[in-house]
Amino acid sequence: MQWRVLPSLQPERMKELRVLLLGAGTLGCGVARALMGWGCRRMTFVDGGKVSFSNPVRQSLFTHRDAAEGRKKVCSGLSVLWLDREMHVWS
Repeated sequence: MQWRVLPSLQPERMKELRVLLLGAGTLGCGVARALMGWGCRRMTFVDGGKVSFSNPVRQSLFTHRDAAEGRKKVCSGLSVLWLDREMHVWS
């Protein structure tokens, strides 16, 4: 497929990328979801924080249950994104 705006873009190559996401906050959640939508299959998350009650409002990978259980951000985000992807977690 060729794009008019960016002819050199090759979306089929997204499956081959290996991505390192530093932080699973508001920006990290959005980037992870966008990469999944483009077909990226290999992601590594690095985040040492836990889900707080203010996170689910701004960050689409977490729920209030994650905050109540005191789960780590990377584990909660991984459970939402995990389908047939290769995911790694560092917290």
